[in-house]
Amino acid sequence: PTRSAMELLYSAAADQMAIGEVEMAVALWESLAALDEEDHMSVSVLLAFCYVELEDFDCWDEMMFSISPKTPEYHLLTLWAEYRRTGGVDRDALRALRSRHKVWAEEFLAEEHPIDEEYLADSRSERPSQRTEARELFFATAPLWERNANFLKTIKKA
Repeated sequence: PTRSAMELLYSAAADQMAIGEVEMAVALWESLAALDEEDHMSVSVLLAFCYVELEDFDCWDEMMFSISPKTPEYHLLTLWAEYRRTGGVDRDALRALRSRHKVWAEEFLAEEHPIDEEYLADSRSERPSQRTEARELFFATAPLWERNANFLKTIKKA
C-alpha cells in the first residue's frame, strides 16, 4: 500500500473516532496496523486507548508491549486502564506522568486546549513541541473524555 492510502485509512479512522464510533475506528486502525507493521503511522497508542474504552483488556495488554514505558502515552494509558477497570487511579503512573512528563500532564488536565496560531504553527513544524504533541493526542482522544468526563476530574483530584 502507498503512504497516501495508509494516510487515508488513518484519516477515516480518526473521523470515526471524532464522531464517537470507537468500534469502527478500531476496525480501521487494526487494518492499518496490519499494513504498517512498524507502526510508522503511530496507531498503536490510539488503538490502546480505544481498547480500554471498549473494555478489551486482552488487546490492550498486547498493545502495551509495543509502547515504551518511558513515554507519556504509556503512563496516560495506564491511568486510563486503571480508571476503566476500577474507577481508581494508578498512583505510580500518575507520579511518573507528573514528574517525568509534566507538560503532558498539564496539557491533559488543562481546562482549555486552544487551537491558536502558535499551536497551529507548531503542529505543522518538523519537530512539534511536547505540548503540541500532547494537545494533538488530547484532541484525537477527546470523544473518550467527553464520554468519561470523570476520568480527567479524578486524575486532577488525585
